[in-house]
Amino acid sequence: MEKVKKTSVIVILCVLGFALFPVFAVYAHNVDQLTIKQLFLPSLVSILIGYSAYYIFLIISKNTIQACLKAVVFLILFWNYRLLHDLFQTVLPVGPGLFLVVLLVVYALFVYALGSVKKPDALRGVLTVVFVPVFLLIAFNVYLIGKGELDKIRAKKTAAAGETPAIDHVGEHPDIYILIFDEFASPVTAKAVWDHDHSIFQDALEDLGFYFAHNSKTRHPFTHMSIPGIMNLSYPDKNSSRTENLLLYNNNLTFRHLHDLGYAIYFLDGWGGFEYTFNIPVAEFVCFYNTSYEPQFVVDEFAYLMLRQSMFTSFADNLVSKNANHYYLGHKYFLRYIEEFPMRANVSEQPKLLYAHVMAPHLPYVFDRHGNFNVNPTNYWEYTNLEPEVLRALYFEQYLFISERITEIVTNILSNSSTPPVILLFSDHGPRLESAGVADQEHHHRVLNAAYFPNGVYDDFNKEMTPVNTMRLMFNAFFGTAYELLEDY
Repeated sequence: MEKVKKTSVIVILCVLGFALFPVFAVYAHNVDQLTIKQLFLPSLVSILIGYSAYYIFLIISKNTIQACLKAVVFLILFWNYRLLHDLFQTVLPVGPGLFLVVLLVVYALFVYALGSVKKPDALRGVLTVVFVPVFLLIAFNVYLIGKGELDKIRAKKTAAAGETPAIDHVGEHPDIYILIFDEFASPVTAKAVWDHDHSIFQDALEDLGFYFAHNSKTRHPFTHMSIPGIMNLSYPDKNSSRTENLLLYNNNLTFRHLHDLGYAIYFLDGWGGFEYTFNIPVAEFVCFYNTSYEPQFVVDEFAYLMLRQSMFTSFADNLVSKNANHYYLGHKYFLRYIEEFPMRANVSEQPKLLYAHVMAPHLPYVFDRHGNFNVNPTNYWEYTNLEPEVLRALYFEQYLFISERITEIVTNILSNSSTPPVILLFSDHGPRLESAGVADQEHHHRVLNAAYFPNGVYDDFNKEMTPVNTMRLMFNAFFGTAYELLEDY
């Protein structure tokens, strides 16, 4: 009787372990980008699937160990379906429907074979062999998750402890626009890669009074390093973790500077889904793509990731295809919000900072060159198998449209602002191989760097300066700081 009870406990725990392991493993791998609450829904779904399978087989076979082993194998197949399909494709290319039939037939044969095993001791031995490794793996992933969560807490405290240098309250402070267009290519890159003369874009900005650093580069062609560097007016440590950089981004020096001066900070960021953000402690208004407009059915992208690798992968892809319009509408919302911001700024004398990180021309590529919705892959993972020339063509269409919109937006900002603002236009990095089909690493570093100062004084600027130094010059010019310029790229 005691052995039966012990076996029953192991059976229940074994199903639980195989239900939780795939979720915990994926979370542990992405812990620096996620919140712990995102574990709940996929874990609950996996537990329900596991125990549903277990009790169905228990009713059929009347054998707890057999039911457990059948449920465990089903969970393995369910959560690794996409991986198994891709591996099978390398041997025998078949459609997803036929592969699912083959997999279910193989599973049915396994269920039949296991049902013929009647020896209790043999079944308990198999159960033990299965039970011990999965709980060791769960323990290891719990350790990784715990370590990752502690790292986030420590990094958050470090970021919050950063000092804000003294700033002189010099005269009236202008409204400030810091607009970062993700993966925007410099005109040099446009000419070298696409043989396109993009000087019309540079000329239009210079005609409006901008200084255009046409040979500007960033040290790090990665968003999670370059943007924290820009917003903290310094180059990040190349050895710093992603978590540390994201925390420095959320509680950055620029926001602290301007908040201390009484600025209202408006924060828009297309990073708001899978790219985890902690919080913006000093922002008056925060908007991400998935919170920017009318409510719609959106599951967070960790749940998408789990669904996409599961037996429901086709359903997941259909579900996320709604995300195509989501990006299209998100881009349009952000661009319209930026363009109309002077109307919001003019109603109050309080100075304002509008910070916007627009996830374009970076993929997903949802615009053609005229701004029409471009029916292309619209989720990040769908671009991984596209040829470089296809990526370059898709990128270029969106790049042309975003360039035109930037010119229109800054023209309207300058025309409609009651007092001349500061406008800074950056890209965090240039077009890269995996996302835009550009192999030459030099162009990964070439960036957009243009500044509009209402006083028109650009004596300390140079054509090679980095966005970090542009930020330093902005603070020196309008807030009485004495930042020295750092070494450029």
